Amino acid sequence: MKLVRREVPPDLSRAGEPGGTLRSQIRRGLRVAIVQKADQEAGALTEGVVRDILTSSPEHPRGIKVRLESGEVGRVRRILSR
Repeated sequence: MKLVRREVPPDLSRAGEPGGTLRSQIRRGLRVAIVQKADQEAGALTEGVVRDILTSSPEHPRGIKVRLESGEVGRVRRILSR
């Protein structure tokens, strides 16, 4: 089995750009794209609106964990709207 490492995009603040590693950038009602645990290898993103912020630390290198209004849980990979 060959393991391929993907480069983590920089944390940028403009809407539609990669981001989500800083808790201060995430808030309820924000539209984001997350990667769910089951989809981490494939890198499939799920879009939705943040209902709850689950990560308590101010930053996380793999993305802040959130619960969407749909109930799905994952780490923020992209901020879609401010």
